[in-house]
Amino acid sequence: MGAYIRTPGSCGTGTFGRVFLVKDKKSKAFFALKQMKISDVIRLKQEQHVHNEKEVLTEVSHTFLIRLFWTHHDEHFLYMLMDYVPGGELFSYLRSRGRFSNNSGLFYTSEIVCAIEYLHSKEMVYRDLKPENILLDSEGHIRLTDFGFAKKLSDRMRRKIHTDEEHGATVLVKDEEKEANSSEEAANSSEEEANCSEEEANGSEEEANGSEEEANGSEEEAKGSEEEAKGSEEEAKGSEEEAQGSEEEAKGSEEEANSSEEEAKG
Repeated sequence: MGAYIRTPGSCGTGTFGRVFLVKDKKSKAFFALKQMKISDVIRLKQEQHVHNEKEVLTEVSHTFLIRLFWTHHDEHFLYMLMDYVPGGELFSYLRSRGRFSNNSGLFYTSEIVCAIEYLHSKEMVYRDLKPENILLDSEGHIRLTDFGFAKKLSDRMRRKIHTDEEHGATVLVKDEEKEANSSEEAANSSEEEANCSEEEANGSEEEANGSEEEANGSEEEAKGSEEEAKGSEEEAKGSEEEAQGSEEEAKGSEEEANSSEEEAKG
């Protein structure tokens, strides 16, 4: 640490650390010193991420990747000395411009792809690609940084690959056939379950239709009974009117008889 002079400014801050701009006493070159508080790393359970970052960066060397020169620790802090990239984050430029032109987008994308391809060739995965983790150097070229989520594939995780000579394409060997079969069985099971649900739904629909038809029959039967009752009521009214007519006829006969009796007396 004594070979470097810390400048007043800082390059950025993170959840459990800060990045300082330091200057080499001999070469006068500038570097970025990442300082992480050990207690915060443990409290936030970031030990594995710090280990991953160190493991990956010590094994890579590429124009579009940040370089790690050395690591150090004392009683309170972990230190990582890396490239100083003066252009800042790509995110800042994107936010100020709103959007990049097609040419700028293709330029940055091609460099990002080169960096990712290099990592894949080393059997490493980056897993944290975002504008905030893409720095720009003094010439405008990218540097991927923050490898806390990066991972080097183990023998258990590694997939075997081979090259298809006829097409020149990289093809994944089906060494995970069991996993694929398991997924297929799960898909078939889901399909069967869906079919059962559909049949059950159809049965419920038919039962509903039967209930509806039964209800319609009951309604028609009720209407028939109502019409029959109305007919009976009308028939009763007719009988009542007929009875009244007979009564009036009887009264007329009685009056006629009385008239005949008076005539006889006279």
